[in-house]
Amino acid sequence: ATLLAQARALELADPAGAAAVYATILEDDPDDPEALTYRGWALARSATSDVELREAIDSLVTATEADPSYPDPECFLGIIYAQLGQRDLALPRVDACLAGNPPAEVRGLVESLRERVAGGD
Repeated sequence: ATLLAQARALELADPAGAAAVYATILEDDPDDPEALTYRGWALARSATSDVELREAIDSLVTATEADPSYPDPECFLGIIYAQLGQRDLALPRVDACLAGNPPAEVRGLVESLRERVAGGD
């Protein structure tokens, strides 16, 4: 719990540092869906190469496998694929995110993203 709080505190200012803290959590529990998800998202936000972005996506996909009912990694995958212009990959992830009933503040953002992705924007 302490490490999760530490990682959350770093997410905005130091995503790479947050990813490192999440990696520490995963050493003890490699299937922790929250650590996998937010490590992946932090890596995606700090990625400077295709290899780093692939690692981020892999972490998020692993999170979806660790807990298929957890919507957060689906939301982040939808965002990443949309940003990459990969509508065919983004749309199912966005739909899975919405089906997982994310919090209201996330739902509004993802619904807007879905409209843009489905409309081809």
